[in-house]
Amino acid sequence: MSDRRWCCALLLALSGCGGGRVGSGCPGCGATDGGSTNAPLSVTPATAMATADGGPVTQQFHAVSRTDGDVTAQAAWTVDAAYGTIANGLFTSAWPLSAGGAISITANYKGAIAGASLTLLDHPPDVVDPSADGTAPMSFGGPPSNDPTAAPILKYPFANTLLARNLGQMDLQWSGNPSDSLYRIHVVGDTIDATFYVGGARCTGGVQCSYSVPDSSWKAIALSAAGKAVNIQISGTAGAGMPVAGDGGTAISFSPEDVQGGLYYFSPTIRGIKRLPFGAATATDFIPAGNGTGCAGCHAVSRDGKKVAATFAGGDGYAGIVQGGNGQSYIAPVDMTRSSYAWNFATFNPDGSQMITNWAGKLELRDGQGKLIKQIPPNLYGAKEAVMPEWSPDGASIVFIGIPDEGFIGKDMALDPVIQAGDWILGNGGSVMVMPYNNADFGPARTVVPSVMLSEYHFYPSWSPDSQWIVFATGRYPGSSPTAGNNYVDTSGKCMSYDQDSARLRLVAATGGAVIELANATHQMDRTATWPKFAPFVQGDGQLVFITFSSKFAYGWVVPDGMLPQLWMAAIDLRKAQAELGNGDPSSPPFWLPFQDPTQANHSGIWTEQVACTGAGGGACPPEFTCEDGMCVPKVG
Repeated sequence: MSDRRWCCALLLALSGCGGGRVGSGCPGCGATDGGSTNAPLSVTPATAMATADGGPVTQQFHAVSRTDGDVTAQAAWTVDAAYGTIANGLFTSAWPLSAGGAISITANYKGAIAGASLTLLDHPPDVVDPSADGTAPMSFGGPPSNDPTAAPILKYPFANTLLARNLGQMDLQWSGNPSDSLYRIHVVGDTIDATFYVGGARCTGGVQCSYSVPDSSWKAIALSAAGKAVNIQISGTAGAGMPVAGDGGTAISFSPEDVQGGLYYFSPTIRGIKRLPFGAATATDFIPAGNGTGCAGCHAVSRDGKKVAATFAGGDGYAGIVQGGNGQSYIAPVDMTRSSYAWNFATFNPDGSQMITNWAGKLELRDGQGKLIKQIPPNLYGAKEAVMPEWSPDGASIVFIGIPDEGFIGKDMALDPVIQAGDWILGNGGSVMVMPYNNADFGPARTVVPSVMLSEYHFYPSWSPDSQWIVFATGRYPGSSPTAGNNYVDTSGKCMSYDQDSARLRLVAATGGAVIELANATHQMDRTATWPKFAPFVQGDGQLVFITFSSKFAYGWVVPDGMLPQLWMAAIDLRKAQAELGNGDPSSPPFWLPFQDPTQANHSGIWTEQVACTGAGGGACPPEFTCEDGMCVPKVG
């Protein structure tokens, strides 16, 4: 019996509250309504623990009425069916168990309701990777190593990362010891106790070790620990009877709910746009290169996923709008003459009926098919020019970047070749600004985060799902970041927005105020942390949100430091952001998105609430999803 399982059994025995394969009735363990014995109805035990270890778990609960005594048999009992069933107060877990968890038990007797909680610890069978033989579980009984340098060191995931619970393809990566031939990975928390054994063959050069956890096993871990933390402990040994070196463990946690929505992102390596509903294992080509219009870069997606506006043939290219379910079917054909419409950035209003587009530093209001309604008067910008707009989810505001007097966009800089508009490349630009909108009328913009002349400049703003927060990137002026190499473009030393090494992630309330440094999410300075975008839904009763962004720090042993930009994702605790107002960091360290190709440069991730589909070809859903009523939905079972 492992130390943890022995500890759980001892706690159960001391509490008298039952557990293990069969729980006791435990009358008198306490009521649940604040512990009051005067409650109309109580359930005992109020709390219980049990371990699913090789078979289904049972746990007996009793309902006690203040007036009628024990009414266990007469009460109506309920429990989350995902975990098992309950009848006459006897809970029986599902088997095989898909996940452990903190389970609510409820009894109802003559309208009086009371509850209890059962912590169900999932202890699945050990997993022995083919790189290790069947004797691996017996090979870790040796004495602890006296060498402090022998312990494995986990490189990925990063400590204290909060992962999306429906993220698969987890590749654990660590620094190993060349003398070790076996490794034990122990993932343990209140509701999960899982162990994996891996051979030294999984280590390149004896030190660059990695193990791709089977998706079924990782799903059980993530579901069991939803909204909770686990500890990943890695130990190594040279074999049976040899010293065992282990790390102290790395804490990570999981979101309480699945991350939902669709993500469309740009890969300049393949010069096209890829997409997927979150939770899919791989992304598919949505607007591939060679579609007759060349490279597709800047893009926007309506919140219902039915429209995708894109710029073809690269920056300053040709605008068009395609069907969300088919990247080859055009709602507004590509205008190669730019006589009807042209834009570098676009953003849809909440119902997709209107757009704000951006060309040559100017903003325009268009309908959902790209037809011009009117130009937004530049005197409302509060800045020399306006770029990078995004419409708020509540439809009431547009955030954009205002270009200060000392700033420029691409068309006004000495670039080679000459750029016609260049809204996507800023020099000394700019400030985060918000413009009110009401029924086709715009008001004067206000500055939320001003640029600081020759010091800091901001770009790529994005709204939180509740329209209360704005995430953005900030670059430092040349000379203030001696380790950042790509922060100017010409002899005048402008702070450039595109591919800006010094860019870091920040957060501010939409009303303004203290700017919050997202240092945990940025993870490593001077690695181009940029293009942040909020995922479209809030979790945890309005508390938890996620952002995606691109950066060039290392992904374990897979992507070297400072090389290709990769898509990363990080959680933000909005309650912490509100409570601390700039005095703390509400973000968590990021995690790499495994559906992307690590040999490609990936960035500009744009979210939508749903992914549209046609059921076949370019509009097909990935294998884990099915097309229903024109939208990709997860398959059941």
